[in-house]
Amino acid sequence: MSLFSGLYTGSSGLVVNQNSLNTTAHNLANIGTAGYTRQQVTQGNRHYDTVGQSYVSAQQVGLGVAYSEVRAVRDIFLDQRYRLESGRSNYYSTSYNAIKEVETMFGEMEGVEFQTSLVELTRSVQELQKDPTNAANQGLLVSKAYSFIERAQAVYQGLAGYQDNLNAQIKDMVEKINDIGDKIHELNQAVIKIESSGIENANDIRDQRDKLLDELAGYGKISYKEDLHGAVTVQFEGADFISGDFVFHMGLLTGSEFNKKYEEEIKKGDMPEYDISFNVPVWTHLKDRPVISSREEISSDLDTDIGALKALVHARGNARGNYTDLGLSKKTGISAMAASGTQATDYNLYEFEFGDTGVVVRETGSYVPSALETIPFNNIRTADGSTLDSLKEGEYSFDVNGLTFTFTLEKDTTKEDLIASSLFLKAKKQDDGTFAVSGLNPVTDKSGVSPDAQAIYRNTERSTLMNVMAEFDNLVHGIVTGMNDILGGGIQLNYDKSDWEWVNGVNLFKQITRTDDYEELGNYEPHQNVRVDPLGDGTDGWSIMNVMVDPAVMRQPTLLCNGFILKGEGVPPDVDGTSANQDAADALADLFLQDNAGKLNPNTRGNLTFMEYYTALTGEYAIKGSIYKDITFNEETAVSTIDAQRQQVVGVSDNEELTNMIRFQNAYNANSRYINTISAMLDNLFGMMS
Repeated sequence: MSLFSGLYTGSSGLVVNQNSLNTTAHNLANIGTAGYTRQQVTQGNRHYDTVGQSYVSAQQVGLGVAYSEVRAVRDIFLDQRYRLESGRSNYYSTSYNAIKEVETMFGEMEGVEFQTSLVELTRSVQELQKDPTNAANQGLLVSKAYSFIERAQAVYQGLAGYQDNLNAQIKDMVEKINDIGDKIHELNQAVIKIESSGIENANDIRDQRDKLLDELAGYGKISYKEDLHGAVTVQFEGADFISGDFVFHMGLLTGSEFNKKYEEEIKKGDMPEYDISFNVPVWTHLKDRPVISSREEISSDLDTDIGALKALVHARGNARGNYTDLGLSKKTGISAMAASGTQATDYNLYEFEFGDTGVVVRETGSYVPSALETIPFNNIRTADGSTLDSLKEGEYSFDVNGLTFTFTLEKDTTKEDLIASSLFLKAKKQDDGTFAVSGLNPVTDKSGVSPDAQAIYRNTERSTLMNVMAEFDNLVHGIVTGMNDILGGGIQLNYDKSDWEWVNGVNLFKQITRTDDYEELGNYEPHQNVRVDPLGDGTDGWSIMNVMVDPAVMRQPTLLCNGFILKGEGVPPDVDGTSANQDAADALADLFLQDNAGKLNPNTRGNLTFMEYYTALTGEYAIKGSIYKDITFNEETAVSTIDAQRQQVVGVSDNEELTNMIRFQNAYNANSRYINTISAMLDNLFGMMS
């Protein structure tokens, strides 16, 4: 090897070690920079000069060390694991925060718990039972009913307000996701521009891009890959998001726009109907396909429990929940049932059970069923001759035991609606020998759950807010309609006794409609997003925000049940207007003592009292909160563990870098001395030659 070639060897060492020192200094300068990845100089051999050939191999002389590249030290498998678990952690932490907010709503609301108002309403009913005709007790009942509705509406409005908050968060998050997409696309272009020459790697720009990918993974499930040019293509929730020169922005449709676009799918049950003010994330490049599927099963095994955006959409739901969203209050196809005629006994209770081909009629005067006969559907007719098996809308009638029963079949009633039905009717022979009937019980599924309850509830139960609003509304709906049935007109009591009395009076509660005199409503100003009459039939919209205490009863509580004084048609003359209507007061007390609240939801068993229902409702979310809290803790621990492993690879250690700096500095000094020695030798050689 010549002395001049030795200079090349020394100078190459100077260059490589100088670059290594620069890289080490860069690492130390960014030791606290978030997202920074430790960089490392890769060294290689320069070309070899062949100076001869031996019997074994070529005789070569090396020209020194080469500076290959500065590479970022990353583990792609740890990156993938971190991003997956980060998204899952965000899903459960977001869901847990929603449940905590619900628990707060049902706890202290401006210093007053809702449970207190329910307890006080129950106690006012018990006080009324002791002395029904006492005006003070009647006034107390009305006052506590007012407070109960006021507190219920405050809780419901709080839940609706939190829904609006989540709705705004969804909008902000969509904008943030689109912004991240734009930034990643810009960084892709910068990487291509720098690395296209093949001279250097755009490590710092790649670090910025990786940090954005980490952030994006927290919002939803992503998949990504790097192409030959160094650009990253990204899919978000299974759809192309960043590809080549394009960023496919996520769009937002309002509920009204979504409902109009997917009208047919909503009718078929393939898509949920959204509240008109709710934001629905969609892919504009895929003809406004929803980003978050409403039919997707949530499972860790399927990796579908990932991302804060999905958690927000699920927590918010698609609408303001009310009792109809539980599927437990499916409206019957039968209404306005009555009877006329004469019979031998003073008292009878009739049960009607609809089967595949007819209706079985039973007489249960003392709750011992006694089958009378089965009436085929083709013998149950309308005035124009249509038979019940045609399921044509109209008024039908049939004769049993000297009585003519009539009922109205509503539009779109199916055979399944009839088979799932069970009807009860109270009968009483009058002094003139005629037969009077009143007190039709609502038709319910004999199992307590309508045939399509699970299908209705499947969409509701996924949403924390929508589900709790529906269950809470169902509680209030049961109390309101139950008290009205007893205190209003035309309802009979003591079905298991022969000494029954009529109950007449006005309803304690009334519905708020858009035509009400708002000045008369006082504090019951309707909520701007109230779903008036959600069933659309003018009778069953007894939802929290549609209910108020009747202003007339507020002014004069003695209007309830005629002041709990027996009087009117059917009451014996010797007690008319003089005796207390104890049966009505007892029925009111029994309403709160018996399991009249029904099921909490279609997934639960057994009927509950109103207090048990409320306890089950709050307990349900306490349990969910505890589960989500544990899952969130476990996921955060997993993310921290993976990140710690990742930092061991990508993180900068000051001790290690200082050690490297000393090593590279010593190597640089050694190369300097080597060059100085070669230079001195050349000086001596040239001096001797001259």
